[in-house]
Amino acid sequence: MKKIFTYIILFLTSGCAPVIILAQNIDSTAYILQTGDEVELIVVQRKELNGTYQISPGGTIYLPMSGSIKIAGMLVAGAEDSIHAHLSKIYDPISIILKVTSYQSDAFFTILGEVNRPGRYPIKGTLNIVNALGLAEGYTENAKIDRIIIKRGSGIKQATFIINLEEILEGGNRSEIKKLQKDDVVFVPRSSMASVINAFGKLQPFMQFALLATVSFLTLQK
Repeated sequence: MKKIFTYIILFLTSGCAPVIILAQNIDSTAYILQTGDEVELIVVQRKELNGTYQISPGGTIYLPMSGSIKIAGMLVAGAEDSIHAHLSKIYDPISIILKVTSYQSDAFFTILGEVNRPGRYPIKGTLNIVNALGLAEGYTENAKIDRIIIKRGSGIKQATFIINLEEILEGGNRSEIKKLQKDDVVFVPRSSMASVINAFGKLQPFMQFALLATVSFLTLQK
């Protein structure tokens, strides 16, 4: 019986573990818009609004007849939805296309996994792993922060760094606070316990009951 229980746990932790694909090149749809970026707006029904707009220091673009719209800090798709919602109050029907034409920075990093705002961010000045997590609005409660992965380079020049943020935050070795470089990919993994809980929640109710009954039986046998 103990072996059966062990196999169930192994199935949950291995078969349902997330598969992560790290890509060095992320297209602009994963980019978080910043002040200073330039975007091209195409409004199909209102050609007078078409043009290139620079995001102001306040994070907005200004459209004639409709005013300022804040889009900094948004993904391109989110900014597109925001502009569409704003213009829909004035024009109906309306359909728009938004594209990034110029970036404020030419160096970016990508952060994925258990963070609140995954995406592609510019590297401004000196940026380290702690700053990167700040830009991504922190890590989730399911994050395994003692094994944060940084992928750097490609091919034979590719390097992988494992960062123990938990130790750093507890006042450990500050030299481990890695400075990020252009095209780095940061991945914050999910803890194994969170994977088990998530997998358990997806089981059919009768399977959950069977698993709980197995645990109860093993407990009574002690």
